[in-house]
Amino acid sequence: MALSGDYFDSWFKRIDKQLQKADARTNKQLDRTNSDFRNLYSQSVVESQQVAAVADLISTGFAETQDKLAELDRLEAKINDIDGVVDRRLDETENLLQVQLNARFNKMESDLEDTRALCHNALCARGWQRVKPVGRRDGQGVRRLPPNVPQPVQSFWNLKDASKRETLTDLLLFYDVRGFQQWGQQNETAGIVSQAPMTGSVRMEPRVVAMRAAINSYPEIAHPALAMELVLDYDKIQAKLERTRSWIGPNRAHPQARFQAKAASESEKVR
Repeated sequence: MALSGDYFDSWFKRIDKQLQKADARTNKQLDRTNSDFRNLYSQSVVESQQVAAVADLISTGFAETQDKLAELDRLEAKINDIDGVVDRRLDETENLLQVQLNARFNKMESDLEDTRALCHNALCARGWQRVKPVGRRDGQGVRRLPPNVPQPVQSFWNLKDASKRETLTDLLLFYDVRGFQQWGQQNETAGIVSQAPMTGSVRMEPRVVAMRAAINSYPEIAHPALAMELVLDYDKIQAKLERTRSWIGPNRAHPQARFQAKAASESEKVR
């Protein structure tokens, strides 16, 4: 069967139409692909920008974190320094409190010991009874004990003798007895003070000179003044000793020797 030219024309036309449709679909698909690609590209660009922004934020945050860590290290070093200072201050405060507490307890203990001595001395009246020393605090608050305290009451009473005047003077100077200026006339005291004796190459203080002069001039007043410092009942002691002397009598052994012997015996027992 012979094919005519019209047949081929129509066939080519159909093929051409199909090709045109295929080209149209292809172009449409290409346009869609290009559009999708451009969208994807734009999106990728945006996402890249976002990633870059996030990376910048991360980098900035990392740098800030490094700065914060460095600041924390500095703060930790300061805290360690402060801890060291606080520890030292606490140690110093603890040591100071310990010293103050020890000093306060020592003062209380010494004050209690002086109070006991005062209470004991207030009851001493017989010649053989033992006199306890009463302490005194110096300018630094340190408790000092008097020198050469007469132990038996009889030894205290013997301080009235002229031979014991130096011991009496030392004790009254130690206690810094008050009111010695009124023991005699003011002009007498002033006249004696003006004659300040020399001890070696050192001149004594006017108050010491005046007190020594008052003691030497008025020992009968100085002796009871020492009894007041030791809280001894002067009148009661005098009455007891006079009663003892009257009981012993003039023909018996001297009472001082007997009292000294008894005091020595009592001292040996105490030791």
